[in-house]
Parts: sequence; structure tokens; C-alpha cells
Amino acid sequence: MFSKKLEDIFTPENLKQNSKSEFNYEKISKEIIEGTYIPKPLKHIEISKPNGEKRPIAIADEIDKAIQKTLYVELNSFFDPLFSNHSYGYRPEKGTLKAIKRVKDYYKRKYYHIYKSDIDEFFETIDHEKLVNLLDLYIEDKRIIRLISQYLKNGLINDGFKLHEEGVHQGDVLSPLLSNVYLNQFDMFLERGNIEFVRFADDFVLFFKTFDDAKKGAKECDEFVEKIGLKLEKEKSYFSNFEKGFSYLGCYFKNSTVYIDKERFKRIEESIKSLKNHSLKEMLEKIKMKYEGIKRYYFKVVDSPKQIKSLKDTVIVTITQKFKEEFQNCTKKEILALINNIEIDGIDLKRIVKVAYEMYKSDKSLIPERKISSQQKRAVKNLIKSSMIVISEYGVFLGVAKNKITLKKRGKITKTFPKSRIKRIIINSKGVSFSSNFVHMCVKEKISLEFVDYAYNPYAMIYAHNMGYPKTAVKQIEVLNSEKRLEFAKEFIRAKLIN
Repeated sequence: MFSKKLEDIFTPENLKQNSKSEFNYEKISKEIIEGTYIPKPLKHIEISKPNGEKRPIAIADEIDKAIQKTLYVELNSFFDPLFSNHSYGYRPEKGTLKAIKRVKDYYKRKYYHIYKSDIDEFFETIDHEKLVNLLDLYIEDKRIIRLISQYLKNGLINDGFKLHEEGVHQGDVLSPLLSNVYLNQFDMFLERGNIEFVRFADDFVLFFKTFDDAKKGAKECDEFVEKIGLKLEKEKSYFSNFEKGFSYLGCYFKNSTVYIDKERFKRIEESIKSLKNHSLKEMLEKIKMKYEGIKRYYFKVVDSPKQIKSLKDTVIVTITQKFKEEFQNCTKKEILALINNIEIDGIDLKRIVKVAYEMYKSDKSLIPERKISSQQKRAVKNLIKSSMIVISEYGVFLGVAKNKITLKKRGKITKTFPKSRIKRIIINSKGVSFSSNFVHMCVKEKISLEFVDYAYNPYAMIYAHNMGYPKTAVKQIEVLNSEKRLEFAKEFIRAKLIN
């Protein structure tokens, strides 16, 4: 039994420790202990779910948040050890990462058949009387239960006052704990029936070794949920197995491999791309926060290098596009100064600035259409006549026709460049092709072909044998093979010391 009294919990010191605002702690403590305190009505808002539905959120007064937090700290330390080891939601030392690892462990133990479901409108349909009766079994001081009941029934302000007859308020500090108290009876039922499961709040998966066991277990589960005044969401309930695959907690499990769920993956990518609409500094700060969050969660459980690389590529491409646009208003030096104190783990921002700048200089579409002076026109023409081509589109074919370098897509020429003006071609995409004739032309015209990956790291270069770089390399090799190599080395070191 939880034997602490109301006086032990709601001391002025405890209230102050759990509060983010200043108020008369002695007065509130006295009112709670005497039973005269009345919670303030809740404000009500709605936030959109990914599926387009609305989730109701209750916003409590700062004093009530402090009171609930004080009560939560005491009750949670008592209840948490009583909860099932299969329950992972809203608990210290648990969470989604461990839940996902537990699912993977069932595959290793050959529990191949699953029944996936969740409880329909769970938070909104918890029966107050049943919840209070459960609390009554564990809490000795009934004044604590009375206070919890006040918060359960606390009304909402939303164009008038509305009483709260059932459910727990999503947004209240106590609600996650109360939801686990309510569903602990469901966990105990499954354990008594030797049914293996993983539960995160109202979202759960049952695991079985045969399909017949799965059908039987699902039927028993459905019946018990109805007994405690709840019902399963039929549209989200289904049988599957690890071979067919199934989704849970934003991940997709197929055999021994864990992927990011397709819909979730698409939403993550779109959310990253949408950050480009913010100012440059704000975008980088938001991308940093989002990308680090993705790494902390998905990179630790997902087994798909392709998905991990794709998310990193999306971050890099989004930043690159933003830099490229910013060059219309900022100099390269200004952008480098702006990003000086911003670091995103695994992303080389300075290199992206350089690549984006080269792409900006070679992109005709970024030149503003407006009346400009003859001097500005010359500058624009010089920009158009850039000595560099950057290929960042998939499926481009590089060719030569009538002293011009041609870019083709699906057999049609999309762009042409006078070969006499081009000195470098940077390929930053997969699926780019060219012929040996094209390479021969590049060698003849002393045009370098350079290849960079999606992270803008160079991985290959093609140079003419008579260009500066190969000549230097050949000379260095000759030095290394000569009898005077030690003499050269000493001279290099001596010069370094002098400098």
C-alpha cells in the first residue's frame, strides 16, 4: 500500500520544487490538506494527427501543474515497480527504443506470429469509477484519491464550460501514470495467460508461435478489453507475421530487419524539406535539432543503411538548396560567417557552402529577370559563361556535338555548353553516363571530370595526362624513386622549421 499522507506529500518545499512559477506555497499546501482547494478549469486546444484527425489537449493552470507534478513524483515511484516488464510507455528506464529491441528479441525466440492492435479512443474513454476503484486498492489516504478525482472530473473551457465525465485529460501531468495504472490489469491478464506482448500506452503487439495460438489469444484479449470498459480499434487490428511484416512504433519489422515505416519515413523527409521555408539560421538550428533526434532514435534501431543514407542525403540536399538560394542575397563570406558556430554531426557545412556556391554560379535560372546596366549585363554573361558544369540530376547523358558539350535526358538535348569555355565538370548524381569519345574530348580540351557523392565527398577524378595535377604527381613519384629522396625529405623538413 502507498502509505504516505497528504501532509507528507504537499509540503510548501515539495510544491516549490515541482513548480515553474512563483505562488503562495504555504496557502496552497494548507488548502490541499484541508480539502478546500479546487482545481482551475482547463483550457482546451486540438492538434492535428498525421492521419488528419484531431487530438484534444488540455492545458492546466501553472498551480495545478505543480500540484499534479508533486503528486506524480510520489505515486510514480510507488506504482512503477508494480507495472509489467512488457509495458514501455511513459516509464523511466523504458521507452520506444527498448520496446523495439524487445520486438526484435521475439523474432530471435521464434515467436513469428503476431496480433497488432490498439485501444479505440483510450484516453478519452477510461471509466472514472473503475479507475478510482483501482487506486483505492493501493492508496491508503483516501484524500489523495479524492484529489485525483477532482482532476479527472475537472471541466474544460472552450467557448463555455464543459464537464468531464469520462477519460483522462491528454496534457495533464498525471494522465500517463493513470493510464498505466488502468491498463496494468490488462497486462496482468496477458501474463496470467502466458501471452507474450509489448505494450506502449494503448498500442500493443501480441506474439505467438503458431497462427492458431494467435487467433485464440486475440479473441481472449478482445473479450477482456471489453470487460474493463474499453474496446479495440478494429481498423487498426490485424494478424501478421515477421515474414509478411508489420508496423509498430514508427518502425516496420520484416524477418530480422527493422526499417522506418514507409508512411513515417515519407513524413520525416517532408518535414525536413519544409524547414527550407525558414530563415537560413533558423533552418539550420531546426535541422540540427531534428537530425539529432532522428539519429538518437531511428539510427539506433533501423537496420537499413539505404534509409539512413537517404535521410542524411535529404538533410544535405535541403541545406544545399537553401545555401544556393541565399547566394542571390548574400556573399559566400557572409554565409560562412553565419554558419561558423553551427555544427551538425556528420554534416560538413563548410563544404556544402562551397558546392552550393559552384552550383549557384552555374545555374542560369537564379539570375534575376530585371532591367540592369550594361556593366551588370556583362557580369551576368560572365556568370552564364562559367567554366564549370555541375551535374546533379539523375539520368543525364554527357555528349559532344559541333564543338559543344551536350546534356541529354531521355534522348533529348536539354543544355549545351561551348567546350572551349569549360574547365571542370563535377558529377554529383547517380545514373550519369558518357562515352569514351566524351572522355577523349575532355582529355584533349584539358577538362577535368570530377565525381562527388551525396555528402559532397570526392571519390574519383579523370584528368588529362598533360595537365598540371598529373604532371606534379608523376614528378613526385619520380622523386620517391630517386636516390636523392632522403635529401629531398631533409630539405622539406628544414624549410618547414624555418617557416
